[in-house]
Amino acid sequence: MKRPGQPGGKFDVATMRNPVTADDPDGQWRQFFYSSGGFNVAHIDDKAWDSAIDEAAATLDLQKRKQMYVELEKKSYEDPWYGWLWQQNWNWAFNKKLTNFQEPATNQWYFTDTWMA
Repeated sequence: MKRPGQPGGKFDVATMRNPVTADDPDGQWRQFFYSSGGFNVAHIDDKAWDSAIDEAAATLDLQKRKQMYVELEKKSYEDPWYGWLWQQNWNWAFNKKLTNFQEPATNQWYFTDTWMA
């Protein structure tokens, strides 16, 4: 469903880069499947999706939260709005002198506390 006022043309398929955030699954679900998500290029406007995403994000019990995201994965399989073609692997090369490097959980790089000894 196309959201009113959201730009977009008529197309059968499109490509884009997925801004993966490995630190918390909410960001990805909220960006792509939430009705007001910034990367909701499929123009999804479905209160069931919004509700499931909100409920998973608000759950404090870690095991229950994991299961809720598994259920979202199943829902995305049954109601396929996107087709994932490939996943970028992150590879790291280190020098023995590199100190305090923290692998970023997002696609943002922060080297303020990293140095060469």
